[in-house]
This record gives sequence, C-alpha cells and structure tokens, in this order.
Amino acid sequence: MQKQTLKLVSFGISCLMSFSLFSCSTGTSTSGTQTPAGISPSGGTVTPTTKSKGIIKGILSAEGFNVKGLKILANPLPGASVFLEKTNLRTITNDKGEFTLTDVPAGKHNLIGEKGGGNGEKVSVRSEVNVKEAETVDLQSLLLKKTATLVGTVKLKDKDNHSGINVYIAGSQFAALTDENGDYTLINVPEGTYDISSSKSGYKTTTVSNIKASSGEYPLVQEMALEAEPQDVIGTDKLVTADGTGIITGVITDGAKGVAGAIVSLQGGTTSNPTTMTDKDGKYLLGNIPPGDYSIQVYRTGFDMSVMENITIEAEKSITQDIKLNSNVVTLGQITGTVVDITGKPVRIAAVYTTPNTTQTITDNDGKFTLTQIYPGDYLLIAAKGSLGLTRLPVSIDRNNPNIEVNVTFGQDVISKSKK
Repeated sequence: MQKQTLKLVSFGISCLMSFSLFSCSTGTSTSGTQTPAGISPSGGTVTPTTKSKGIIKGILSAEGFNVKGLKILANPLPGASVFLEKTNLRTITNDKGEFTLTDVPAGKHNLIGEKGGGNGEKVSVRSEVNVKEAETVDLQSLLLKKTATLVGTVKLKDKDNHSGINVYIAGSQFAALTDENGDYTLINVPEGTYDISSSKSGYKTTTVSNIKASSGEYPLVQEMALEAEPQDVIGTDKLVTADGTGIITGVITDGAKGVAGAIVSLQGGTTSNPTTMTDKDGKYLLGNIPPGDYSIQVYRTGFDMSVMENITIEAEKSITQDIKLNSNVVTLGQITGTVVDITGKPVRIAAVYTTPNTTQTITDNDGKFTLTQIYPGDYLLIAAKGSLGLTRLPVSIDRNNPNIEVNVTFGQDVISKSKK
C-alpha cells in the first residue's frame, strides 16, 4: 500500500457542518465531461481531442420506480461502463451518469453502455453513432434496459456432433460456441436488431438477418445449417490445405494463460471478414483464406482490442500468430488513514469524503477511516468537523496501485463554525 503523510492547510469555505455537508460545494465541479473528474479508467488524464477526431458525450439512465411503485425513466446511472465496439475507447459515467469519449475516429460506431447488478442481471444500451471530423456528438440521455438472451441451434449438414461452431454478432463482443447438439446462447445482448452469423473451419459461413432482441426476453433464433467446404488437412506438425487457400492459427493469451471466448476477425483481402472464437485454451483457427495481406482484430470483454497488421496469407500454407491481450478491467481502490487535530489527537466522528462525491464515511473513536469502491482518478479528499472546520488535499488513485494511506492533520488556519 502506498502511504502519503501530509499536513493540510485548511481553506475558507462556508459549509453547513451537518451530515448534509456531503452535498456542499468545494469549488470543484462534478459535472465535468470525464469520469471521474476528467480521468479515464486507466488513471490518466484525458487529453483534448485532435482536430481530425471527434467527441461523443451523453448521459446514461436506467428504469426505476418511485415511492408509489410507478415506473420512471430518468434515474442517472453512475459507474456504468461506456465503450465503442472494436476500439479501445472506453470510460465510466460519473455520479450524474455523464460520460465523454474523446479522440473518436470519424465514421460510424456502435456505442455500448452497460452496468451489472448485484443479482447478476445486466442493463445495457447499444446506439449507432456517426461521428464527423472535429465534431461533438451529444447523445443526450440514453436509457439502459434489461438485456436480452438469444438462443438457437446450428447444425453441420455432414455431422452428428455439432459442437464447436462459432456463433456471433459480427463486429461486436457477443459470441458463443455450440454444444454437441448445436445449441448456443448469446447472453447480455442490448435491445436492438442484429445479424447473427455461424462459422466453423471447413464450412461455409451462414448468416440470419434482422433478429430482434427485446429487453428481458429470450427470443429463439431460426435454425442454421452449415455446408461443408474443402476441408483443411491436419499434418503431423502443421496444418495444410490443398485448395489454393491458406490457414492462420494461434493462441490468444493474457500473458499467463489462454483467453477463452475471444473473437478473432480477419480484415482485408477479398474475404468477408472471416471470424472465429477461441476455445477454452485460447486457441483459434481460420481456414480457407484466399492469399493476400490482412490484419487480425481480437477483442474480448475485459481486454483492450488488439490489432496485428501486415499478416500475409500464402496459398496452401499455414502460419501461426499468437496474440497477447491487455486487461482493461478497472480495479477499484480505497483510501485509509487517520484524522488528527493540530496537537496530534485523533478526531472522532469527522466526516471524510471525496469529490467528485463517490464515497463518504465517518471516523471512528481512534480517528481512523476507510473509503472504498473508488475508481482510478484524481480527487480531493475532504475532512470536516463542526468545531474544526473543513480541510482538503489532492489524492490520486492509480490503476496499478489503487490502495493508498493518507493521514489528515487539520491546520491552524481552520474556519471554526463559531466564526461563520
């Protein structure tokens, strides 16, 4: 744990020293466009967008109920993940549900907003956004709803065992593998209309279009059947093919072990972006690839998208391309410490909180406190006590070192409650 021992000089702020102080103003706005406080989940400050790129901003809300049990549609959703599919652009909504994505390349993108609940359910929204150069797109308010679950069956026309078929929504993070009966389930799919594809090496890819995913429902997708193409042949030490096409295979890892369920897509050449999904060991194979130059895109929930350029496929040859993914899972941090007065005496029942207001607590009889569930970023740590006034200091929660210790000492220039 990183330790910061700092003596604080209080500043002059008028604030009612009651429990309502958690909403008092400290001169630092929480309505900024980054989350939290202008900070990306990686802990770095988000820099202004370049002239050739755009900005996407908005507010995420979720359905809720008022005290009379009537449904309302305007509950801001803090701490929700926001990202663009097939990019590494992502952020987290602030305490008002606001988000901003900067440095967005011009073009059409699919924006995903999602948040999981304690019961395992997830609410989500998917919105197509068209961004022009140097443009700011304000999506206003996006409503997150319960996700859908798509179920269906894919058969191999020449087999009795139908396991290992890749089923996916092209260009998205949603994919699954069939079992021996050919059954599959795509979970946590945002409400919308999709094209669902199925593929397996040695078979022609099949797609069914205009499948509607409705909030909280389990629609049955029409059955698909894959027709065999010239099969890849497994040699003693490598894969070969005899039909003028090539093969690419490899392992997707996180640096320590294989990553199951990663979507691997080939871009370029004369193909229609053949796609597959890694098995339980992180292995993948793409066959029947016409000769040419390609790039490989790999994406998996919880990791940054990886792109490998300049991949050359030659006729009747196989190549191996292993790829390492970097995690983008945000580790929440905590701040622990002790609040003392100028004499070094512990201050009990002092309010301690951060701004932007993500968490708050009260010191115990020994002046100790712990703040938890803090996203990486820069904050002001504030300690307040009616008889001592208010004091603050800047703190940082780093993605790689999220737990810090801060000992707070009230300064001599405090503004006492009696002087207000």
